[in-house]
Amino acid sequence: MEVIFSKDFYISVEEIYSFWEDYTKSTSYTKKINTEIKRTIEVIKENPNGFPLVKGRTKLKRVRAVSILGVFSLFYQVREQDILILLLWDNRRNSLSLKL
Repeated sequence: MEVIFSKDFYISVEEIYSFWEDYTKSTSYTKKINTEIKRTIEVIKENPNGFPLVKGRTKLKRVRAVSILGVFSLFYQVREQDILILLLWDNRRNSLSLKL
């Protein structure tokens, strides 16, 4: 199944990477995040419905979430022909500002 990335995913990843590179003055943590994103997407491709559906946080249907490094959530949607990666979220942020 093909994986497609939303514009919001790219924006969220850029914001997270920028924050951590500024905070740590290094790219080592962002590289670790990137590696885990890739690994997680491979797991999703093998078992698209293997992670729980999100309830109450989104207006979209059939959105699933998976934890990355215990700190981030990767939100995605399994569609008929593909998997849409929606957003990477830092769970330490206020969840009220999460818009899906």
